[in-house]
Amino acid sequence: MWRSVSVLSAGLLLVGLGGQARLLAGPGRTAEPAKTLAILVDTSQAIEPHLHDVRTALGRFVREMQTTHQISLIEFGERPAVLTDYTNDPVRLQQGVQRVFSRSGTGAYTLEAIIETSKKLRLREGTNPAIVVITAEGPEFSDRDYRTVVDELKTSGATLHALVLTSRNQSFRDEGAREREFALAEGAEKTGGTREHLLSSLALEPRLHELTARLK
Repeated sequence: MWRSVSVLSAGLLLVGLGGQARLLAGPGRTAEPAKTLAILVDTSQAIEPHLHDVRTALGRFVREMQTTHQISLIEFGERPAVLTDYTNDPVRLQQGVQRVFSRSGTGAYTLEAIIETSKKLRLREGTNPAIVVITAEGPEFSDRDYRTVVDELKTSGATLHALVLTSRNQSFRDEGAREREFALAEGAEKTGGTREHLLSSLALEPRLHELTARLK
């Protein structure tokens, strides 16, 4: 059973009881699944100084993307965990944004989050899957080689976009942090995505706004 959600320029967006979306064809078009977007958010201790700006930017981003994409919010302070599973329901998405907190005493599992998300995207019906990673340059606890991350991304068909909140004093002498940097750089390049370092979390909202046009 399907229920109508909104009318788009290409047709009518319908959402089933299980949360799956399908774009009903307009004149001269064929029906196609909605696009799929996974937003991976760092909730380790390193994100704490940026938390307010991250929430504000995420709130606007999901509002702008929910009419065209099935969106999932996933945190990766400690092990990756789903905050909101794939949906375009504005209430559920904003509730997920409000569940973004920093976890004291933790490091990030960025590489684990990308790998797990890529594997799950392979099982979903959808078009033009994309992964957006928002992370700070804190400790990285994933025990993964960056090449494994890139291989999983390429297999999933997802485009990787990474926004890294950079500390001027951060050093990449830590092996985990180096693997993360290689994975984000190589993953964005190999999938046709983007990777950008932001010196201020205030730049996150306008950068995500710019990304909406690219993803749509």
